[in-house]
Amino acid sequence: MQLMLRDASEIPDQYIPQITEILIGYGNETRDFSKPLLDPHFANTYPVFVAIYGVLILASSLANFAMIRHIFYHKLHKEATCAFLVNISLANLLHVMFVLPLTLEVILTKNFIFGQFMCYCLPMLQDTPIHVTMMTYVLIAADRYRFLIDPRKARIPAFVCAMGSWFFAICLVLPFPVYTSYFDAAVSPLLRGLQLCYANLMDDIKEYMRSLFIGTYLVPLALIMYLYVRASRELERHETLTALATFKTRLKKVSNPAERQNSNTSSDVVAIHTKREVGYPKTSGGTISAVFEIEECDVDVRKEKRTQKYLICMVVAFAACLGPLMLLRLIRPAIKETYYNTHHVGLVYIALVWIAFLPSLLTPCFYAQWQMKR
Repeated sequence: MQLMLRDASEIPDQYIPQITEILIGYGNETRDFSKPLLDPHFANTYPVFVAIYGVLILASSLANFAMIRHIFYHKLHKEATCAFLVNISLANLLHVMFVLPLTLEVILTKNFIFGQFMCYCLPMLQDTPIHVTMMTYVLIAADRYRFLIDPRKARIPAFVCAMGSWFFAICLVLPFPVYTSYFDAAVSPLLRGLQLCYANLMDDIKEYMRSLFIGTYLVPLALIMYLYVRASRELERHETLTALATFKTRLKKVSNPAERQNSNTSSDVVAIHTKREVGYPKTSGGTISAVFEIEECDVDVRKEKRTQKYLICMVVAFAACLGPLMLLRLIRPAIKETYYNTHHVGLVYIALVWIAFLPSLLTPCFYAQWQMKR
């Protein structure tokens, strides 16, 4: 085999280690490299991975279809937040129904069987739904913050922004083909049908992966965190306005002698005392002043707090599940993989990929719990 590889001068030097590794794994057995060849390291464990991936694909597909159906059936898509959640569900469906099966097949096999076009497109397909989801969460946070600042303003146009998130995501993944290498090893009869598809480690892929990690993971998460902190402060402001409005109504009721006789004096006094304890304005005589203007509050504080809680849960689950895979992708170009450690790297990778796809199921679950509590 080694002699044949040396004689195959058409094979670039960077592919010889990968081809040698494949041939070592199968020994002297004759193989048809045009068909999927199971990685020998996964010979005993691949049914387990196929099963758990299959459960995730089925459950996530059904959950996201149910989520989209619920939103449109109850006409919730007219709300900006729910319209953005439809965009996330569409990205999840693309991820689990098309990308996840292809990704699993590539991990479990030693040869690439989908051709040159898919070699360059698969990395783009893998990352596009992730970028769409992250951008949509940023849009949701920005829209909610804008709404809480002034509820009378028109909401962000969800459909236009959703289309923009897909366009932006596609632009982000366009450089991937530059860092992808494809080789058809049909130059040797022994290797006829063997296709290789690898990240091009000879180029500056480390800098590109570092830029993606910072620009598409850390920065959007920091922005989302900032917007939700500001939104929480706005909710506190609206809650204060609601409390002041309630207090003013009770104070007017107590100050009217005719109504005072028909009211429960003890409870009103307790309410006034409570407001005084938290430091509301007082007159020089030590009593609470009833002369202040209160802005009419157009926000249902309880509803918005509940909405914000579940949206934050969705973002936290998405970031926590995706983070380990992003870190592995960041450091993997620096890891020197050999025939002996490839199995361990592959096991870690296949587990982290499954975890990274888990938010596709968790997001509809959070949505279902949120809607049941509405």
